[in-house]
Amino acid sequence: MPNAQPTQQGQPQMPAPQKKSGWWKWVLGGCGVLIFLAIIFIVGCSFVGKKMVDEASEVSEELSNLDTSSTIGESEEKEESKFSSDKAEEVKEEQKKEPEAEIKQESQEGLGEVINISSSTDKQTDTFSLEGGKQKLIYNTAGGDMTMCYVYVVDEGKSLDKEGGFPEVTINGVDSGETMMRKSEGSYYLDMKVVNGSCDITIQELR
Repeated sequence: MPNAQPTQQGQPQMPAPQKKSGWWKWVLGGCGVLIFLAIIFIVGCSFVGKKMVDEASEVSEELSNLDTSSTIGESEEKEESKFSSDKAEEVKEEQKKEPEAEIKQESQEGLGEVINISSSTDKQTDTFSLEGGKQKLIYNTAGGDMTMCYVYVVDEGKSLDKEGGFPEVTINGVDSGETMMRKSEGSYYLDMKVVNGSCDITIQELR
């Protein structure tokens, strides 16, 4: 250690004190900054989290409203479908009742025979009268697959050759059946065209 130099007063001169390092101040300052940033981060996360929760609640409420509306709509559709189905059933029942009433009325009033004829060749019948309303034409053919029968109901005074017309019934082959007519009151005759067989025709009228 170097010897202290004497001063003017005769006392030795002391060495100059060394400067202390300030690194701990920087450490404390950095920690403070980190703590401040951490607080800001926590507050920001809390705010963002609250906003997300609110938005999620709004979305959930909207979905709930949509589900409710959908349920109401489905219920209304089911009610409308049920109403339509019930209405259709009522219409069907009414349609079923109408033919039954019609058949019952026909059976009560009765069908009277107007004309019956059988022919194996082309033929025109004598004149017959209809009272108007409903008539039933009953047909029956005999022969084979090549048998053909065309039956025309022609107004008296008219000619099929001159005015033309459409057959009331056309039968191909061996067959039997009936069909309804609705001719007005008046006088008529049958014009029959028969090929390769025979044809039996009966007309009845509801009276």
